[in-house]
Amino acid sequence: MVDINFIFDEELPECNTSSEYIIRQLFKNELGNLLSSPDNIRTLGGNMTFRSSLVARQLFMHNNNASRDVNMVAINATQWNSLTQVDTSKKYIIHIGVADSPVDWTDNFKQGTFKSLNSNYLHDLQNNKALLLIDQTLEGNHEKNLWEWFHIQCQLYKINPAAIIYMSGNQRISEEYDIWHQKHHLSSKIKTIPSIALSTVIKETYYSDNLNIIFENVLAYKKNNITMISLYDCINFALRPHRTINFLHLKYANLINDGKISMESLQKIPSWLTPTLRQLYTSGLPINYLKNNKNDPATWTMGDPSKIPFGNAVSRIQHEVYKNTWVSLIPETTYYDDYPAFISEKTFKPIACLQPFIILGSKGILKYLRAQGYKTFDGFIDESYDECDDGQRFMAIINSLKKIQSIPNKLEWYASMKDILKHNQQLLLNTSFMSLENKIIVNYYKNSFKEPNV
Repeated sequence: MVDINFIFDEELPECNTSSEYIIRQLFKNELGNLLSSPDNIRTLGGNMTFRSSLVARQLFMHNNNASRDVNMVAINATQWNSLTQVDTSKKYIIHIGVADSPVDWTDNFKQGTFKSLNSNYLHDLQNNKALLLIDQTLEGNHEKNLWEWFHIQCQLYKINPAAIIYMSGNQRISEEYDIWHQKHHLSSKIKTIPSIALSTVIKETYYSDNLNIIFENVLAYKKNNITMISLYDCINFALRPHRTINFLHLKYANLINDGKISMESLQKIPSWLTPTLRQLYTSGLPINYLKNNKNDPATWTMGDPSKIPFGNAVSRIQHEVYKNTWVSLIPETTYYDDYPAFISEKTFKPIACLQPFIILGSKGILKYLRAQGYKTFDGFIDESYDECDDGQRFMAIINSLKKIQSIPNKLEWYASMKDILKHNQQLLLNTSFMSLENKIIVNYYKNSFKEPNV
């Protein structure tokens, strides 16, 4: 067993040492580091720069349902030397959740997050007593200057880069950092970990909504209502270029009436989000197809998305929609190669509901999902789309949908995926199972300090 300390420089009212109390507080309130810092200002996206960490929350959720191997202690940094509730001779992790673009939390690639750390944290980072975990799992945004910034800050503050753990929703971060690091011939490395911690939001919602979705019940429902089951669902919230092009492809392929779709009117696309002619042309659509269809009204099969508060839309699991469709077409947050490969909460909603899926996302997105332990549907769904280039992936997804449409016995097809669907749901919802990314944190913590039980 590895005993890990997570320390917060926020003092909780009437805080005691009970791990159950601390964990309950985590789910009620924002807990973390730098939350009360004068540097915690709103980003251009309107969020606070520093926030609590979903990755840490995921680890604490596991800990609350399994072995007690994580200590979470909330303290006042000014009382550091008078602590009675934690042994500060032990090594610990400082974790900081960050919002929006790295431009925000690096202060436009100046000192940023590092200058906001208190002197106790800096001292322990410099003396191999602590690790700094920066958690950007909510967005996964990336900037090409980020790797250089990390190493410059480590040099400036005399911190070994190996003391930094950087987690991001961008599934490509480790590949991209390794290329950069090798190119610059550096020795010590920061630890990069791709994260799918937004799955935690769906896990929490599933239990808080008292959902109990069982395969046999879903199968029976589909059997009893088979004439009413639509081919697919496609739940869009914010308008984005790739979602617009996907919607146009569905229309061009005469698949709109076969699905349950939530899509704002294309009239409302702001000019900066309108797909370019290059994007439209390479996707295989007629050049004037957007212009000719821009006056279409919104399609709100599942309710007007503009009437759903953003926070509710993120955590809302529309399980009735999944029961009434055969497959989910998931319009992920990112798509094109020049954006991060991001796996958001959108992918985990159908997983929680035992629903097979096709992901309209970055190239290789299924590969990254499988790397986290999830199974996909090769052999049941044509997943060759996942390796297609940006332009060709739209049409490949349409072809996958058409192949499902042509299956004569869709109930039998759905039933044959039972093992995959149950595996994915159990992996998502099993709170006693530590996620792959958190196992990596535990192992890195242990190896960093070369102690069997730190």
